[in-house]
Amino acid sequence: MLNLRAQQPGHASLLSPDYDRAFRMQVHQLIKMGYDRMAAASYAAVDELEITQDLRSAIQDVLNDPRSGKWVDAYFLCEDFLVEDGERRGKKRLKVDIVFEATEQRPRPRFSFEAKRLGKTHPVSIYLGAKGMGCFLSGAYARDDDQAGMLGYVQSETPPRWADRIEAELRKDPSCYSMPEHGQFSSVGIVDGLDHTYRSNHDRPCVGRRVSIFHTLLQFN
Repeated sequence: MLNLRAQQPGHASLLSPDYDRAFRMQVHQLIKMGYDRMAAASYAAVDELEITQDLRSAIQDVLNDPRSGKWVDAYFLCEDFLVEDGERRGKKRLKVDIVFEATEQRPRPRFSFEAKRLGKTHPVSIYLGAKGMGCFLSGAYARDDDQAGMLGYVQSETPPRWADRIEAELRKDPSCYSMPEHGQFSSVGIVDGLDHTYRSNHDRPCVGRRVSIFHTLLQFN
């Protein structure tokens, strides 16, 4: 496992490709380690919020487990992460599903995940819509970040079938999703065992910076 401190000796290196890769790999490794502790097949009809709650709890167990590698000490899992956007206050603030912070740098870099169910009554349009991936495209989530993640909770059929649907929807109208010419949805290998992870790139005119979205489809049926 990569060591973030060794990878990044100074503050300026927060912007380096090596840091981005190490950070991205390790947060996805934590997602996998949490998922592996869940009885995934038992969640075929479970609500998204409950799945996310149990996934967060499983990841927290990983972080607290003395048997986990020393590298996990570099991470903090934010509970009920509320967005400070300067407009909403109190309970009206938006809440991101899963947010990791790396604790060895200041300011602490964050990686945000938004989760959506994929099933018979939970189509791709919701996954990609304003309350799904659209939260990142609008700048409501991860406004200051160059990368973020989507978790697709697959509750019917298979992850490859849902990946095909996501790709087809993005290709149908790339401009709707602010996708540049080289922003196509494509398979990526980040962590062994997360076999259905994909990447898409998006411009965010309202934010002024591009974001790479890493889509991980987790089977819960």
